[in-house]
Amino acid sequence: MSEFRENVTLNRMSPSKVIAASLGLAGFAVAVVAGLAANNATDSILTRALIALIACNLVGTMLGSAVEVVLREHATAQAASRATHRHSARLETTTTGDHEGHDDLGPIPLGLGQPDTRQGQRMAA
Repeated sequence: MSEFRENVTLNRMSPSKVIAASLGLAGFAVAVVAGLAANNATDSILTRALIALIACNLVGTMLGSAVEVVLREHATAQAASRATHRHSARLETTTTGDHEGHDDLGPIPLGLGQPDTRQGQRMAA
C-alpha cells in the first residue's frame, strides 16, 4: 500500500507544467485548424503549429510559475494566520483561569434592555 502512495506522489505534476502543456497543446491545435481552414500546405501547417506549440509552452511556463508563486505565498500566509490564531486562542484560555475561556459578562438580557410592556397592556384590558 505504501508503494502505491509513493508512486502517486512521484507522478504528480507541478501546476506550471500542466498549464504549459495545456497552452502548448491548445496553440498547436489552433494553428493546425487555422492552417487547414486556409488550405495551406501540410509542411507549412506543421511548421507553424510547432512554432505555436513552443511559443505557447513558454508562455504557459511563465504563467504557471506565477501561479505557483501566488499559491505558495497564499499557503504560507494561511499557515501563519492559523498559527497566530491558535496562539492567541491558547493565550485567552490560559489567562482567564476558571472561566474556561469565557469572560464573565453576567446574565444576558433577553429583551435587549427594553421592558416587555405587552403583558401589562393585556392585564389592563
